[in-house]
Amino acid sequence: MVNCAGAISGGGNVNSAWALSSGTFAGEAAARLALRSAARSARLRPLGQAGLRPRRGRKAVDLDGVRAGVRAEMHPLNKAFFRNECALVASRRALDDLWTELTDHAADDRGLREAAALVATARWSVATATRRAESRGLHRREDRPDRDPALAARLLSGGFDQIWVAADDGRAVTRLEEQMEVAP
Repeated sequence: MVNCAGAISGGGNVNSAWALSSGTFAGEAAARLALRSAARSARLRPLGQAGLRPRRGRKAVDLDGVRAGVRAEMHPLNKAFFRNECALVASRRALDDLWTELTDHAADDRGLREAAALVATARWSVATATRRAESRGLHRREDRPDRDPALAARLLSGGFDQIWVAADDGRAVTRLEEQMEVAP
């Protein structure tokens, strides 16, 4: 999974188009795979763990609390627009705690699986904002008000238990695609 966040577009435009397109492509590919596999009597197991198979044992997870926790880190202007290293690190910790709760205890609930996707996306956004230690486009850092020419690159982020952020060197997307099996 790769998160696309443009310097100018904020949460709309390219980001929304990418989210809708990639979700559609992934869903269609999964459906094709399932149809082919069903014909071979294969048993399919959903990928991932968060919201499906708890690491430490099933227990009730407050779905509304998880959603509220993500909103608390992503919506307030003092966190989403007026960013600084200290606030981003605090948001990262709060979101990591939500992720741990979901992966440790949540199981077999569509709402919890969707909450896991919400938390994952928020974690990618915060990790990427932390890595972009400058102000560029709509991304503003109070502690880094100027642009840094060395950071003039698209940043890619992904991962689940361990979040990664990397500058796109023009080959990163190709390497990610090579790692995935693409259905014809």
